[in-house]
Amino acid sequence: MGRSSSNKNSEKLTCVSYQLLPENLVNAKNLPSKVYKNVLLTGAKEHSMPDFYIEKLENHPDNGYDGEVDVKLDL
Repeated sequence: MGRSSSNKNSEKLTCVSYQLLPENLVNAKNLPSKVYKNVLLTGAKEHSMPDFYIEKLENHPDNGYDGEVDVKLDL
């Protein structure tokens, strides 16, 4: 399910997000990797998301992992 938002040019966008479900939460340390956090930040900046949203992502804690990730996609 998408959610509507708009960029700084007032263009409407449909956004999709992924959420960690409570039943999959092993402990309070289930944080995104630095790699994934960077993907989110890059996309937010490329799509002109609001500054408050980008700042929230930048300040969100991560688990420190910044190594290789096999995404199994042709990028």
